[in-house]
Amino acid sequence: MKSWSATTYGIRGARVAAGLLAAGALVAGCGEDGDGRDDPTVIVEDEQVQLAGHTFVAEEVDGHDLVEGSRLSITFDQDAMSVVAGCNTLFGPYDDADGELRWSEEPASTQIGCDEALSEQDDWLRTTLTEGLEIADDDAADLVLEGDGLRIEMTREDGEPSEPPDDAAQYSARLNGPPTAEIGRVVLLTLSNTGDARDSYGFTITPADAGKVRPRHLTVESGRSGKLKVKVLSTPLTIEVESVGAGPGIDTFTIR
Repeated sequence: MKSWSATTYGIRGARVAAGLLAAGALVAGCGEDGDGRDDPTVIVEDEQVQLAGHTFVAEEVDGHDLVEGSRLSITFDQDAMSVVAGCNTLFGPYDDADGELRWSEEPASTQIGCDEALSEQDDWLRTTLTEGLEIADDDAADLVLEGDGLRIEMTREDGEPSEPPDDAAQYSARLNGPPTAEIGRVVLLTLSNTGDARDSYGFTITPADAGKVRPRHLTVESGRSGKLKVKVLSTPLTIEVESVGAGPGIDTFTIR
């Protein structure tokens, strides 16, 4: 899935922002017994669709006929999902854990009077996103949702990635996690944005063959944090954090 980029399940493939690929974090993968999230020896390959801060639209849905003249639009912010398909706007908190997109609570709705077909379409949307749709690992569109005989290929509509953060802002970040790990284990690290502006980060492991990191890029709001996984292949290894706002070397972390 192509895009740049917290939640996080992914837009795959990043664009360049000030020399740094800015991508988000939603990690999903697959293994013989699930996606590998519960197995500390498995690093889950990135299937990333960055949701927060973006709007995605679809003119048609495979497996369901949209009302003529309507289209589906889904907008995400850090905590809420807003959905509209020609009539009322449904909005509320959402969850994308395990690569499944769904409402995490009963969504609220505007109360616009609509014709019967559009009202039924609102009901269909409410039910579909309450039950949840899989965020598919598919390059056919910026965001592909599948489930219960449906396939929705969505295009990001909010334009190009934002410009790098204002140089006047103060940027800082801190990477934390276990200082030691056994060879072959996957460790979970936390990247905290301790600055006063939203920033995007990239991660480099030294030596390059000492480990693997997922996701390789992460965008985090000021005062918030994101997660990354490192598979340890040899020690010591050092993870260097590079940011759009501050450049390379904003923080480093060593696992021995």
